[in-house]
Amino acid sequence: MAKRERRVTGENRDDAQRQVSKTTAAGDYLRSRVIKRSLVVGGHKTSVSLEETFWRELRAIAQARRLTLSQLVGTIDAARAHSNLSSAIRVFVFECHRARSQAEAKRDDISR
Repeated sequence: MAKRERRVTGENRDDAQRQVSKTTAAGDYLRSRVIKRSLVVGGHKTSVSLEETFWRELRAIAQARRLTLSQLVGTIDAARAHSNLSSAIRVFVFECHRARSQAEAKRDDISR
C-alpha cells in the first residue's frame, strides 16, 4: 500500500504560514529554519542539523566559554548517553538557558 502524502496548497498553505509566523511574547518567531552544518568533532567530520536559533545560542555559549564551536560540540558529544548529537545539543542549550534563568531569579530574590 502506497503512503499518501498530504500536500498543503493554496489557501491552506497561507493559513499554515500565518500560524507558524505568529510571535511569542518575547517577540521571537516560532518559525526557525533548520540549517545543516559540518563540524570536526573528535577528529572526524560530522554533520549536525539544528534550527538557526540553536546555532546562534550555541555559538554564544562557545564564545562565552572561550571555546571553538567544534570544541564545545566535542564536549557535548562526549557527555551524551543515547540521544543523537542534534538532540543532545538542543538539550545542552536549553539547560544552559535554564541555569542562567535560575541564577538571575535567585539574584533578583537576593536583591529584593
